[in-house]
Amino acid sequence: MMQYGSNPAGGGISPARAPESLTPEFITERVDAFQADHSVLFARMDADLERFELKPYNANEDGTDTFPSYTSNAPRTFAKKIVSLLASSELFVKVPYATANRDERDKYDMKERFFYGLLQAADDRLRARLELGLKSQICWFAALRGYICIRAILGKNPSGATYVELMPLDPRNAAWEVGYEGLEWAAYSTQRSAASIESQYGIKLGGLPRQLYTVTDYYDRQFNAVVVKSHGFIKPPTPHGAVGVPIIIVPVGPGPEIQTPFTNLLASSSYGESIYAENRGVYESRNQILSIYLALVKKSRDRSYVLYSLDGVTTLQDNPNEAAGVIPLPSSAKLDLVGLAETTKDAAILAGAVSEEMHFGSLSKTSYGDVPFQLSGFAINSLRQSVFSILHPLVTAVQDATGMALNAIYDQYQTKVYDTISLAGYGNNRAYFNQAITPESIANLPSAVVKMESDLPQDNAGNMAIANQARTPDGAGVPLLPDVDILERILKVQDVGATVDAVKEQQAERASPRALAYSLMLASENRDRPDLASIWFNVLLIEQLQERIKLGMAKMQVGQVEAQVGQGATPPGLSTGVLPGAAQGKPPPTPTPQGGANVPASTPRPGAAEPGPGEFGE
Repeated sequence: MMQYGSNPAGGGISPARAPESLTPEFITERVDAFQADHSVLFARMDADLERFELKPYNANEDGTDTFPSYTSNAPRTFAKKIVSLLASSELFVKVPYATANRDERDKYDMKERFFYGLLQAADDRLRARLELGLKSQICWFAALRGYICIRAILGKNPSGATYVELMPLDPRNAAWEVGYEGLEWAAYSTQRSAASIESQYGIKLGGLPRQLYTVTDYYDRQFNAVVVKSHGFIKPPTPHGAVGVPIIIVPVGPGPEIQTPFTNLLASSSYGESIYAENRGVYESRNQILSIYLALVKKSRDRSYVLYSLDGVTTLQDNPNEAAGVIPLPSSAKLDLVGLAETTKDAAILAGAVSEEMHFGSLSKTSYGDVPFQLSGFAINSLRQSVFSILHPLVTAVQDATGMALNAIYDQYQTKVYDTISLAGYGNNRAYFNQAITPESIANLPSAVVKMESDLPQDNAGNMAIANQARTPDGAGVPLLPDVDILERILKVQDVGATVDAVKEQQAERASPRALAYSLMLASENRDRPDLASIWFNVLLIEQLQERIKLGMAKMQVGQVEAQVGQGATPPGLSTGVLPGAAQGKPPPTPTPQGGANVPASTPRPGAAEPGPGEFGE
């Protein structure tokens, strides 16, 4: 009898009874049917992987060995460049808020830290297994497979501690079904050795340790089960504790899924496309042309000759193509070169046309760093736009998949059956954090919005000029855009709130010598310079002392004025006519409906100037 291993996902979940129809045979039939219906899609994925791995081109399809074969490295170089641009881009997670309240914003910031902590925890778990980080893997799958697939789930290890699993999966091995509300089920099938299966699940398959078995990890909206094909369950249907199916599947554009009237196959040529979509046929032609060139070069090196002799049996004893060789011939014999076929010029024209087509569907030489001159701002923007046209569907897919995975973990965490998670990482403000975050502290807040800022060349000078222009007031004194929009939309600042706060702090430091001295003292302490910190501390004390002296002198002057006024005296520099009645010890005048206090016309108001010409209707 099989012994099942512990449930890695869903510890603490209340038990539920799986339907009797959820059998190993039922799961296997679902997966097999999906593989058959999507055979076109999977064949395309397999061919794209061969392109990336530079499967040798065969110029002798007829089985002969007449022509040499050349395999271009363009597919792999192009893919590595695109994946590098994607993976080097930075992911930013935002929880949108519409409040200026600092306490409320702190809650939103905590939820952002929760999401950043999930990403860091997922990467730590993947790297412990000697795998690439989450972003690196899903960028590769998006580019080469045209799909992104992530298992997003909370689990409990044998000690009961909660862990985060954001596991990228190869879409080539996935199967799923979409219903009206989203995914109805999803499964992931792999080939695993008997020893690996037995180690994880504590079972005995009875085969050789290195024998391979098809293992299917299956999820529906409630249950998770693991099936070994032809052997049954190695993990029976168990509640997984997630909200819905914990598998995220996102296709890469550019087009929607199209079902033609001629077939019921659900894999169209433009749905879930890889970066090779435009150049699949071009790569084949390029290899063919380059193979022809290789044959011509080889032929020109080893030219053919015609030997004319009277007897018709004379042969060459030496190789005529050998460098500095001398071929002795009878006086009656003659040796002529065989001319090459007039194909070199035509092949060059065709090769140029194919290369141009290939660059239209991929990247220009400039994108690979082949820049013989310094690029202008206009050239940088043009290059950026051309590259981004390829990156845009990939960036969108990575953003969507990451955001969906993070929100899926959040929804599961809000079921409140998991322990408090301690998370660490770097937030939008690049500040490191390490804190325990409870479900209650981030409850009832908006979902995560993920943005990906690509690492492409930027015209920074041009962006600053646009920002300054947008901030310049018009004739009415109103700028084109507020500072917040300029920071976010033009300068691409991610944490606008923190940036605005930092600018205000800087303004305060420059306006106040005390504030500046305090900041410099803290900075010296952070740099482990107690000598400088002591100096700035003394400066701070002096500034405080000077402010107190100024304040004391001001209070003394006010006291003297109050004393003089109380004795009926007039403060120095003032006449009795310019002091209000109260200051002269007189009761205030009775207000009138027409003009306020009944003050004689000859008595000017404190601080008032003499009326100028034309004032008061004159």
